[in-house]
Amino acid sequence: MTVIEADGVESMPLEVDGLSMGPGQRYSVIVTAHKSDEFNYIYNVTSYSRFITKEEGLRPIVYTGLIKYKDDAPTKTIPVVSDNQLVWPEEAQLQAYDKQPRLPVDRQIELT
Repeated sequence: MTVIEADGVESMPLEVDGLSMGPGQRYSVIVTAHKSDEFNYIYNVTSYSRFITKEEGLRPIVYTGLIKYKDDAPTKTIPVVSDNQLVWPEEAQLQAYDKQPRLPVDRQIELT
């Protein structure tokens, strides 16, 4: 998939296999479909949490969906791969689409 926006800021396209997201983070992505409608595909989305320990059958949570091209097409399962085989983006890899420099930090707020 291709990341094209992060938290409301358009970015230069970045090819990734997965996204690591925190609470409140938003990404817009483009997922390129197969050119053939020969098969329908079952896919998995795994939800991890760094602060909650893994527990077999409960965490991580796996969501399953179906990409349906045709009613009568056979269904294939997209293979599940290990996380260390995936390409994960780092925030620093994303570049603003308009290529404007970041605004300087020139204010400070103190809360007492």
